[in-house]
Amino acid sequence: MHPQLRPAQRGSRATANKATPPRTQVIMDGNSRWAKTRGMDISRGHEAGVGALKRTISACSDWGIPGLTTYAFSRENWLREAREVDFLLALFSRWVAAAAAALAGSASKGAAWPRGWAAVRPAG
Repeated sequence: MHPQLRPAQRGSRATANKATPPRTQVIMDGNSRWAKTRGMDISRGHEAGVGALKRTISACSDWGIPGLTTYAFSRENWLREAREVDFLLALFSRWVAAAAAALAGSASKGAAWPRGWAAVRPAG
């Protein structure tokens, strides 16, 4: 976890004052630029973006933030090269499949919901 991004301790002022928001939002942007500045294929940037999203979901869970809205695919994304759009859609599909497998595995062990996973509700 990033050293400046630490979860609030039980009984801390943040939790005592109920300063934890009920929901936060994230706009995923710059994955292609991130990869290009490092001389990588842009697909590596999108994969790194998924990793960042997973860390964000875990941080929200650690901090007790129950809702996270992620704006991950805009209308403009459909205007990218077909190869990149196909890759993004496949990446999302793999992420959903991994979430479903984790849920199925947790349910078989009696857990209601694995830590760090969230409900996915596409919008727009």
